Amino acid sequence: MGLPDYEKAITNYVAADSLGEKYGWTEISKSASWGLYHCYNFKGENDLAINYLKEYYKFDEILRNKKNYQELTRLELQFKNDQLVRQKMWEQQKQKFILYFALTLLLFFAAFLFQLFRKQKFKVAKEKLERKVLQNELEGKERELTSFVLNMIRKI
Repeated sequence: MGLPDYEKAITNYVAADSLGEKYGWTEISKSASWGLYHCYNFKGENDLAINYLKEYYKFDEILRNKKNYQELTRLELQFKNDQLVRQKMWEQQKQKFILYFALTLLLFFAAFLFQLFRKQKFKVAKEKLERKVLQNELEGKERELTSFVLNMIRKI
């Protein structure tokens, strides 16, 4: 097996690097810089190798920053979403509380009306009973009066 063809590899890596820069493909530029670093390092051209190693680390940092920014954005969106979910849950709990409070008030009002109705019904029944008692007393007095008048008429 022969030695690797570094010149051909360098040509391909340079082409990849220029495409990466042209289209903003940072991952491609990073890989091309890494390949160029190795090619120049094996060829013994240390200055070029170091330059491409610096390029590799520059692209690596750009990608890490991009990933960190994406993660930060994702976390911010998740936080906002969680806030919205909590706010929605709070609103639902408030609505439930208001509903339960309204139902409780309605039940108390219904109980109050029921008691009022029973009181009124009891009052009407009491009045009827009092009228009946008074009527019975009146009838009794009328009989007594009739009896008294009849006795007086017999005596005359």
